[in-house]
Amino acid sequence: MVQISKSLFGAKIVRFDCPRCKERLRAPLSDAGKSDTCPDCSVKFIVPGIDALNHEKRRSIDEAERKAEETDRKRAEKELKRKAIDEERAAKREKQIEAEKTLAIENENKRRQKQQDLEESNSNKPELPPPLPKEREKQSKRLFVLSTLGCLLSLCLISFIYSVSTKSGAGITDVVRSSGLRSKLKKCVTYGTVNADAYYDSVILTDTVVLDLLDGGSSSARRIDPVHLLLEFSNELNLSTIRTIVLARNGEQRFTIAASEIKPLAASYANGGRPWVFNNLPPTTRTMTGTQRYKEWS
Repeated sequence: MVQISKSLFGAKIVRFDCPRCKERLRAPLSDAGKSDTCPDCSVKFIVPGIDALNHEKRRSIDEAERKAEETDRKRAEKELKRKAIDEERAAKREKQIEAEKTLAIENENKRRQKQQDLEESNSNKPELPPPLPKEREKQSKRLFVLSTLGCLLSLCLISFIYSVSTKSGAGITDVVRSSGLRSKLKKCVTYGTVNADAYYDSVILTDTVVLDLLDGGSSSARRIDPVHLLLEFSNELNLSTIRTIVLARNGEQRFTIAASEIKPLAASYANGGRPWVFNNLPPTTRTMTGTQRYKEWS
């Protein structure tokens, strides 16, 4: 009796009886139709199951053909979907291009309409003859010169009025740049008791500061109070950016003190060392020609 079954691993096998000893044998179905020998009686025989093997081959071929057809069908469906997507994208792109063309035509029509309206409005205005280039250049130069002269005259007038009213030698520099120095001077404790003014000695440079003692101070002012004012004012200044302090009287410059020499004196004065400062201040004072005005005290 021939029986076709599967092994534990899924392979097809054929079971049959030995034609001589009737021992139950088995062999792979792929060996059907081949010569074999019984392991018990050593008789040779042909492994049965050729029909089952042929049926299995036909089934395998049919299964392979079915899978191939399924694969072709799925590939065709994907191709159809891809073509549909491409056609949809092409239709959208075509609509977008058409919309852009329509928008461009509308913008161009609007631009032309604005240009036409502008030309019509300009045509209704009376035409003025354009100024000649040379005449226009002369007019610009004339306005620049007049405005410059006006500014200079205004500064000179303000400086003259200030100088006459205060007897200060500040002049035009006070009007232009010396407000910061005057603000520092007004912070000094002795200011008011001693009437004074502060300004830069140059219109451009800021390395020389003038401390100008003026008439009109308090009747209670002492002889030492101008020295107090000098040291208080020096302590307010940034002496690292200043080269010289000039001492003036009613606009007349009389003495100079190097900033490097008065700097330690102002620091000591602020820290309470006033007797030492008063003793060491006179030798630092020089005349306008640069000679030492007072010798060291003994």
